[in-house]
Amino acid sequence: MKIQFIDTNLLTRGRLEVAITRAESPLLFWVQLKSGWNDLMELEEALNLRMPQRSAHLHIGPENMKENMDVAVKDFRIWRRGFIKEINKTTLMVQVILGDWGRTTWCRMSDVYLLEDRFKNLSWQGIMCGLAHTGPPHQHHHLARRNQKPLLDVPFPARWMDQHNPSLAKGSRLS
Repeated sequence: MKIQFIDTNLLTRGRLEVAITRAESPLLFWVQLKSGWNDLMELEEALNLRMPQRSAHLHIGPENMKENMDVAVKDFRIWRRGFIKEINKTTLMVQVILGDWGRTTWCRMSDVYLLEDRFKNLSWQGIMCGLAHTGPPHQHHHLARRNQKPLLDVPFPARWMDQHNPSLAKGSRLS
């Protein structure tokens, strides 16, 4: 079973209450829907109760690690779920994307554990968002009238979107 991203095409086009969890740049940031907050907190609480007991049985050997594998890692003393983005066998380090939080972390291979199926039922709660048509308001109105071109359209980086939120990679945007 693979954890899926929230399909943003299925979300309402009206207002949604969200919490910004990470800002990568002024135009690119991660949010969580407030409607899913309780589910995520319950999942992380269960994960933090389960992993201290089961982590010895869920260790993944370096030869069994694969990119895009769902895993559990400790992030600032809290167990979180994520997926492997990159494996560096020279340094024995693994880059893990924490899909619920929009964060990337590097871990030693010995600190990466198999994520049990019971923790894969909830989709990734992090949603990557971007802003288009942004900039100083007065300057753009003047330029738009003079040049008769769109104000500014910043497309999402395609490779990043394909890897981290396929539903947004198809060209959809949150309003």
